[in-house]
Amino acid sequence: MTALGYKACELGFSVRYTRVVEMINGLITAQLNGTLEKAIRAFTRPSLLLLDELGYLAIAKRGADLLFQVVATRYESGSIVLTTNRPFRDWGKILDQDNTVATAMIDRLMHHGEALVIKGETYRNPQNKKKPYKAPAGLRSLRKPTPPLALLKRSAAGPLNRPSDPRPQNQDVVATVLGRE
Repeated sequence: MTALGYKACELGFSVRYTRVVEMINGLITAQLNGTLEKAIRAFTRPSLLLLDELGYLAIAKRGADLLFQVVATRYESGSIVLTTNRPFRDWGKILDQDNTVATAMIDRLMHHGEALVIKGETYRNPQNKKKPYKAPAGLRSLRKPTPPLALLKRSAAGPLNRPSDPRPQNQDVVATVLGRE
């Protein structure tokens, strides 16, 4: 995830990276301080927003609503890459048992987006780092011999294209890319 953000920065895109829970905590604090609008702008202004680790911790109603506000505000105006270890059917459980918010969020993410399911061994295990990298079967078609600067590029329509050599970091990670069209 950070490599994707780094490459986007190298290509001139403005990028913001955060873990979902950290973003929500910051938004709750801003809401209590009366600066929520300014805090949401900080997450909607960059060309690319990288949200990491949705689903590791349950999110209370206030947090689910704030996360939805960010996604809805960015809808059709900026790109989002979101990683999770949970399938869409579990998002209602993650978001305070609120299937309505989960469905609306998934709808906005997937309208111009694409879900990539990455299955395989984790590369955080030191023993796996010693093995040569081999893309999981579902991703082999994505690996094209491209120069490093072509890793991330905008199409004429504007959305971010998926990276040509994604390296899985977790088992069952889903990365959703939402772009302007």
